[in-house]
Amino acid sequence: IVYHGMESGDDQVLELIDKGGTSAEAIETAAKLRDAGIAHSVMVLLGIGGKDLSKQHAVNTGKTLAEMDPPYVGALTVTVVPGTPLAQMQARGEFELPGKFEMLEELRTIVAHSEFSNCRFSANHASNYLPVRSTMPRDKAGLLEALDHVLSKRDPAMLKPESLRGL
Repeated sequence: IVYHGMESGDDQVLELIDKGGTSAEAIETAAKLRDAGIAHSVMVLLGIGGKDLSKQHAVNTGKTLAEMDPPYVGALTVTVVPGTPLAQMQARGEFELPGKFEMLEELRTIVAHSEFSNCRFSANHASNYLPVRSTMPRDKAGLLEALDHVLSKRDPAMLKPESLRGL
C-alpha cells in the first residue's frame, strides 16, 4: 500500500504550504497506482488552508478525491507545531487555524463533494474532534446526516476534548 500525504486538493493551498505538487499530479499518481494494482491511501488535512482558504480547500479536496477514487482516505486535523513554517506564518498573522466546528464543516464539504466507487473513509485519527469511519458510497448519506446534526448543535460536549486528542 502507498500512503499519499496529499494534504489538500486545492492548488493554492498546496502552494501556500510548499507541498511541491499539484492536484493534477495527485490524480495522475492515483491512476498510475490503480493501473499497477497497488492499494492507495490518501491523507488530507482539515484546516490546512487556514480560515482564508477553508472553503476552497474543502471543495477542491473533495473534487480531487472524487477524481482519484482511492480505496482509502484518512482525514486528520492540522495542529500548528511550534518552530515550523506554519507556526511562523501564524505568528506573522498570515495563517489562522479554523475553529473546531469550521474544521467539521470542511470535513462535511469534503464528504459532500467526494464520489467513490469503494472507499474506506476515516477521520478517526487522534487529532480529530469527531472520530468517524465509513465505507463510501454506502455510508455517505448517514455520515452527512451525522455531521449536519453535530454542526447544527455546535455543542463542544459532542466533540473530543482537547485533553484526549493525543497531541
